[in-house]
Amino acid sequence: MPEQLSPIKLGPITIGPALAYVMLVTTVLGWASGLVVGRGIHETIPPIGASF
Repeated sequence: MPEQLSPIKLGPITIGPALAYVMLVTTVLGWASGLVVGRGIHETIPPIGASF
C-alpha cells in the first residue's frame, strides 16, 4: 500500500499534495506559453525590446 503524503504547513497556508501538483502544472504551462509567445514574436520584436 502506498504511503500517504502529509500536507506542509507554511504559516497560515497549508500546501497539500493536490495544491502542489496544481502549482507544478501552472509553472510548466507558464514556461511553455512564454516559449510559444517568444517564437511567435521573434521576427517582429527584437529580443531586447521583448524584455522590457
